[in-house]
Amino acid sequence: MIMSYTIIIKQEEKPNGPITFKPDVSGAVDGQPLGAQVGDNVTWYNKTDLDLLILQPIPPKIPPEDLTKPIPAGRVSDPIFVVPALNVGESVTYFCKTPTEPPHNIQHRIVVIPTT
Repeated sequence: MIMSYTIIIKQEEKPNGPITFKPDVSGAVDGQPLGAQVGDNVTWYNKTDLDLLILQPIPPKIPPEDLTKPIPAGRVSDPIFVVPALNVGESVTYFCKTPTEPPHNIQHRIVVIPTT
């Protein structure tokens, strides 16, 4: 069964504090990877005061590939990201950046888990 997940993006110390990612699932903590299955839907909820892009570093592509359209402050990403066909234990690594600044050095992952 396809599940839908949200990853919350926060910035504790404004305006220049670190960005954190937290799966919106019971018991999750900041920085914890999201466990999802192939085909699951993922959105990012931008709870910062910044407009952000979610990017996936895919060598050797420069610049990195956008996973979403820009996410305005206080909004949810669009389009929905669908977890691609990967082997169990493989992951999609991504990071965020503002449209006008270099990427933040905090990366996060969506890890493919076995079907139940």
